[in-house]
Amino acid sequence: MKIPNKRYKALKPAKKRPKYGNVKTAGFDSKGESTRHNELLLLQKAGLISDLIKQPKIVLQESFLFHGKRQRPITYAPDFYYLDLRYNQKEGGLKTYEDYKSVITAKDKAYKIKSKLFKKMLLQYPDTIFIETIK
Repeated sequence: MKIPNKRYKALKPAKKRPKYGNVKTAGFDSKGESTRHNELLLLQKAGLISDLIKQPKIVLQESFLFHGKRQRPITYAPDFYYLDLRYNQKEGGLKTYEDYKSVITAKDKAYKIKSKLFKKMLLQYPDTIFIETIK
């Protein structure tokens, strides 16, 4: 017996909820991150910052071989990187990384570990700062 296809609609997969309940806005993981990006764009247009980059990938530990098996690198991607031209003008601006996190996300174990490794790495670069906003 043949069943007509018109009667039965394919089941659509349920929409996946964000891990921490945040609302994605304009391609960003949260409204706060989107708002901060718009603020940084205005600062860039005003000439106060330059070289704005969204989610630059930072390698905290290179990949390596362990008993013949390749281990992936450990990476961290803060939300923004830019040169703040209001500070350190002789050097071309203060290198600034920013990360905007919710309270729930900031408690995530992987985030805590990666942000600590990133902060430790930045100790080698006195002309670089890290701004971590938790709301």
